[in-house]
Amino acid sequence: MTGPNILIEKWSRAHASFNEVEGVLDKGRSLPGGIYRTFFDQALRESPNGRLYRDSSFLNDLGRGEKVRLGHVTYRLDEIRQSGTVYASGGCLVGSTYCFPFARATGSESRFHNLGEYIYREETAGRSTTTPDVLMFEVDLTAQPHSNLLGLDYLKLGEIHYDLFADLSYLLSPREMFDLKHGVERRVISALPFLKLCNEAWLGESRLEPGVFFRTLCETVPRLPVLGYLYFEAVSEYLMLYANCPEAARCLERGEFYNVPYKRLAYGLYPEYKNNFRLTDFNPTLETLTAYLQGSGFIRNFATDHFTEHIVRKMVNLVNRLLISDEGAKCVAANQTWNLERMASVMKPLLGHMIHRELRSFERYHDFYFYYDQMKALQAWNYWNHMGIAVPFNGVFPKGEVGLNPANPELAVRSFRCQVRSGEDGLYAEPVEELNLRFVPRLVDLKYTLMRNKN
Repeated sequence: MTGPNILIEKWSRAHASFNEVEGVLDKGRSLPGGIYRTFFDQALRESPNGRLYRDSSFLNDLGRGEKVRLGHVTYRLDEIRQSGTVYASGGCLVGSTYCFPFARATGSESRFHNLGEYIYREETAGRSTTTPDVLMFEVDLTAQPHSNLLGLDYLKLGEIHYDLFADLSYLLSPREMFDLKHGVERRVISALPFLKLCNEAWLGESRLEPGVFFRTLCETVPRLPVLGYLYFEAVSEYLMLYANCPEAARCLERGEFYNVPYKRLAYGLYPEYKNNFRLTDFNPTLETLTAYLQGSGFIRNFATDHFTEHIVRKMVNLVNRLLISDEGAKCVAANQTWNLERMASVMKPLLGHMIHRELRSFERYHDFYFYYDQMKALQAWNYWNHMGIAVPFNGVFPKGEVGLNPANPELAVRSFRCQVRSGEDGLYAEPVEELNLRFVPRLVDLKYTLMRNKN
């Protein structure tokens, strides 16, 4: 079992700090990685929306340590009323109530963040014959001992997934262990050409040809589903940084990244995501992506070469920093004998992500879901409490996905049912009924989460 100090350190590595006003996360220019490590600095400086990475309305509101208003869209208001409880959900925020930020209040109303407006207007469309309810959680941060702007990066959870599996592997039968081990080994071995391509580019041993890179990436995603998540996040990052349509410009003035482009791209290319938003099969070809973006109007004067270079550099960066254990080492050689133990010594984070996904495909997954994901949530809550985090947020990119830490001992929240109206500059929510709710540090069943609910 892992000691408390080691757990704190491990979860610290799974978070990105936004406490400093200057600087970005890709540091260490003297280390391997070259242009693949440092290009993000330039992207923030040259892109029209780069300043929002550390200077957004939400981060500024959160950093003040006063009150913030968060919105939550639900079809289950009657059940919530009856139980008087709000459960946490898993996903990219591990164990929190998924929310979006409201803009600072104007009178009794609060304007929706553009992410919340999209969820309410478009993402819920067709899921039910009724209109969803909107809850407002007013969080008083003045009771918190300190406020750390630490965002959870779910792409960095590979090591945590692996160690949780090691601790809880007794839940699996011998046959399940055999199938899991050999299934993961087979997938990783088949993906070695792509991993080797990225590793050699990171070390400066080869120059990538974009056509070959994208072709190999798309072929490898079905074998390594975690690459679908990395690929989607890289494309989403580009769209949030470089969107310059009128809607994106208005969001920039408000201090918000414009979230609609990557949402519409995902649903446009994969309509089935409406029923189950799973990125394990996100592998559009370069031609498909560029054709979509050229016709979307989100980026005026869209340049294919610029987009291609950004995605290639970002993917090489992510693969080497987040999936390979010994960062910067030449550790993906094709002439080695590969088994799970050898893989764990050089790419433990990758194995963690792989095992996490493989477990979800098991028929008995729901039987031990609460053991595996609940343990992960417990560890996250412990870290957030240690760091004084009442409002965790998605730190892959601070785009507006936020939550509530249900285990925070100083959590002070007022909950309201809201009336929604359309204004000239977006949607507004006005509290019309205060609800007596408590936030419970327990994960809700998968079937009740909005992004996985097929009803």
